[in-house]
Amino acid sequence: MHERRHVPPAMTPGARAAAAIAILERQVESKAPADLVAGSHFRSNRYIGSKDRQAIAAIVYGVLRTRAQLDWWIGREGRLDPNTRLRVLAWMALAEGWTANQLAGAFDGDRFRPAPLDAAEGRFAERLETRTLDHPGQPPAVRLNLPDWIMPALQESLGASASADLEALNQPAQLDPAGQRAQDPTARPRSPPWRRRASSRRRHPGRPGGSGSRAGRRSPPIRPSATAWSRSRTRARSSRRC
Repeated sequence: MHERRHVPPAMTPGARAAAAIAILERQVESKAPADLVAGSHFRSNRYIGSKDRQAIAAIVYGVLRTRAQLDWWIGREGRLDPNTRLRVLAWMALAEGWTANQLAGAFDGDRFRPAPLDAAEGRFAERLETRTLDHPGQPPAVRLNLPDWIMPALQESLGASASADLEALNQPAQLDPAGQRAQDPTARPRSPPWRRRASSRRRHPGRPGGSGSRAGRRSPPIRPSATAWSRSRTRARSSRRC
């Protein structure tokens, strides 16, 4: 009998938000790359399953990619000083469509979940309902999530395509479930290398290791039979007598 593999229970949305806040705060303190900080956090907390890791990573990288827009919304609607907790709250409302009541249920201070929303945070969550990340009033640098000082140089370098190119650079990477490479949905899936080698041997039986050949063995040399050898000796003696 095979033992059943233990599957960790799924985390609550609030626990995922708390993990994302912890990773982002540690990244700000350590100044280390976000992927290293996230990997260290997941290794230290083995109970986090693969789906939970994907959800937490989506929040972390989403906040990092759209930090300028999130800070703009925090200052416009919340009139608060931006911090990691508010950025995660704004990301969940603006990018994932959470309502104020849902956010209050996730940020309730229960075990493994963030502390409850205070009055200012609750009003901020209410003002973000039905909103999205983009807003017509955002300056170009905010909309593209770039520092103000670099925009003139990028516009001069990229020309008319600056906005489109910079928006494309800030899109999330498209990866397959194994995280190996980008996949074209219309492309034919490739078989693994060992299967391609096996099919090649079947198509070419004359190659070493293919069908009809002795893989790994050399064919023995062809030796004449005893009768043929005796006849050749007799012919040789007759020719000498003549």
